[in-house]
Amino acid sequence: MSGNRNYYNAALKSKRPNTNEDDEDDDDILVPRSPSPTDAMDVDPQNFSKYDEYIRGNPPEVITVETRIKSSNKGYELLQKQGWSEGQSLGLSGDGRVDPIPFQVKQDLTGLGKISQDVRMIETTVSQRRELDSERQQRETEYQRKAREVKIYLILT
Repeated sequence: MSGNRNYYNAALKSKRPNTNEDDEDDDDILVPRSPSPTDAMDVDPQNFSKYDEYIRGNPPEVITVETRIKSSNKGYELLQKQGWSEGQSLGLSGDGRVDPIPFQVKQDLTGLGKISQDVRMIETTVSQRRELDSERQQRETEYQRKAREVKIYLILT
């Protein structure tokens, strides 16, 4: 046990000497990389609205199927490098698409495949329900069948 104490005491005594070199390195870390924000008290209350201004850029261009691609477009430039000219169809045989692919802008917030997923889920649920109903009808007694038919008759009339 005393051997361990001697080891720890020796480790405590052999501390690294404190020099000014270490302090200089610490100061570099404390220097902010971006300028400090101005003091909130320095803001002119009469000119405060300038902080709420929104700088408007150019309005977004409305693009439709009829809109032609500008010659500065990267895709346009790449097609021209490959020998394409405007009005010419795509593909080696020359029978490819001339007009752009028509599109429809989504108005809802669901994903692209969500509606088809919902339709598949509904179809699956309906088919499973029909199977269960047909199994139940096969197992029902004559009395249960007549009661079901009367119930349907009353609903329809």
